Amino acid sequence: MNSKSLEIDFFAECWERFKKPWCNSFSAYFIFIIVFFSAGGIFFSLFSSIDADKKIYSIASNMSTYFIALIIPAVIDIFLSFGKLRNKVSFIIYMVVILVLSVILLWLSNTVNNYYVLIPAIIGIFLSWFFWVIANSDNDNLSDYSYDRKIKDEVAKNHGGNWDGK
Repeated sequence: MNSKSLEIDFFAECWERFKKPWCNSFSAYFIFIIVFFSAGGIFFSLFSSIDADKKIYSIASNMSTYFIALIIPAVIDIFLSFGKLRNKVSFIIYMVVILVLSVILLWLSNTVNNYYVLIPAIIGIFLSWFFWVIANSDNDNLSDYSYDRKIKDEVAKNHGGNWDGK
């Protein structure tokens, strides 16, 4: 197998993990909790009383804080789900690259001048959302079916077979 096919396999695995989890509960959690409620600090900076020049830097700074707060746990979750990954070496390499890129985007979103300061912050947010989905694609707590099955299995195991007190 050549290195080009491994590279395609890695990106195919990322795309597969990105497409996999979009059930009702996962979608609702992502949209309402991750996108809206977790990004509350960004929205509050829109209504701050500072002047427009400083406001743009405040928004970019809040966006960068938001994306770094999402991407670090996502990368750690990917490392913790190492046994479920097919392209382990590729994931290690790309996760290190993503962490370095995130630090660069964090730095840029706090140092670039003018409205360009928003570009690295926006890139960081989309990158963090993508990797958050990949990291949580197999999270059973965000799947209605898996969660229900887990509860039923635990009830059957812990309560259903032990009625005679033995």
